[in-house]
Amino acid sequence: MPDVNRRLSVLADSELFAPDCRFRLSGTMRTGLFPSLFLLECRNLSDADVFRLRNTKELSVLREDSCLASGRVSDVFCRTVPEGTVTAVAFSLGLDLWETSVSLSVPAGVSVSETVRRILAASGTGVQLLSFPGSDPVFSRGQAFFGRAAECVASALSAASARCYLVPAGLCVLPAEPLPATLHLSGKDLTDRPALADGGKKLILSTSVTGFQPGEEMTLAYGGKTYAGLILERMTEADTALGPWNTQLLVELHG
Repeated sequence: MPDVNRRLSVLADSELFAPDCRFRLSGTMRTGLFPSLFLLECRNLSDADVFRLRNTKELSVLREDSCLASGRVSDVFCRTVPEGTVTAVAFSLGLDLWETSVSLSVPAGVSVSETVRRILAASGTGVQLLSFPGSDPVFSRGQAFFGRAAECVASALSAASARCYLVPAGLCVLPAEPLPATLHLSGKDLTDRPALADGGKKLILSTSVTGFQPGEEMTLAYGGKTYAGLILERMTEADTALGPWNTQLLVELHG
């Protein structure tokens, strides 16, 4: 059954933007620190709204209370179509960390979590370390970091066999051992049958348009089986008119 409510709310620098416009959001959010690029297309904006977008720093797209995408605006461009104009906005979470370089020395005896905090502070991006569950070993030797801040963070985390993901509030760490699941799905949450991928190591799920968070541990009860895994990616295609309206999750299965 198709969704009745296709309404999206767009916030430009935390203020509601063009509430009656037709929007189309597309993009993929992933774990890790490579920027997750999204594209928002807006139909037939006024000149004032186009000007406002060109001066917007941060953009967020929500469905009801669920954030589908947010990040720093990197480009705004317009094109003419038979039905009028389309203004497209490219924005990405994690762009600042990816574009910023650091040069930092950390002495011996500093933990991995403290090293990550120092790298983030040196980046000047304002990104904060929000959580560091699991093992937090101490470096027995001094460490030197030079290059992209995002790659330096990933390098430091590798000493704890840990990964990470970004949320608008900051950086979260994924330990080597899975955390307890916080998201529990069943067949009623899916819009199509789940499909195994990568030799059965991953699961592809089609759901309604919702802001499931990559990096979240989840379970799925389906067909008499229970699957447990980590959400690696969320792909979103959401058109407030008659275009695509779906979310796909790529889940790394445990065991």
